[in-house]
Amino acid sequence: MPDVFRRILPVLLLTLFPYASQARFASSPALNGTAVPPHLALDIAPVSAPVGSLVTLHIIYYGIGLYETSITVTPTDAISFDPPRSMPCRYNQDPANCTQLTFRARAPGVVTIHASAYGEIYDTDCSCWRFTGAGDDAPAVLTITGSRVFLPFVKG
Repeated sequence: MPDVFRRILPVLLLTLFPYASQARFASSPALNGTAVPPHLALDIAPVSAPVGSLVTLHIIYYGIGLYETSITVTPTDAISFDPPRSMPCRYNQDPANCTQLTFRARAPGVVTIHASAYGEIYDTDCSCWRFTGAGDDAPAVLTITGSRVFLPFVKG
């Protein structure tokens, strides 16, 4: 009898896998009877960093899956990806599923970071899966302070 279970278990797991993998990409739960539109929430840590330091952008995806994410930075030369990467970030080609992106601070100032994603959502109107775009609900703001190294100037 146990031999039968060993033969059936792989078939059962393969049959259930598509359903289990779809569950995490399901539409966001309804709030007060209305569906929450797909969107991204951004958080930067730390919010203030000296030139030359690393900062991490955290992205939380709501109601969207199988996504490709693009990042827009203003001003463009204030930070750069570290390690370098190309855009868009594809969830299935990134070790962190595009939920954590690391930047190096390059120039002092205030930096605004926006993110947008193109991915799959569950559309309750047609009871089907379709692809659409989603943007962040608010930008991440980073303040880059002066140089990390302080060399005092001594006049003799």
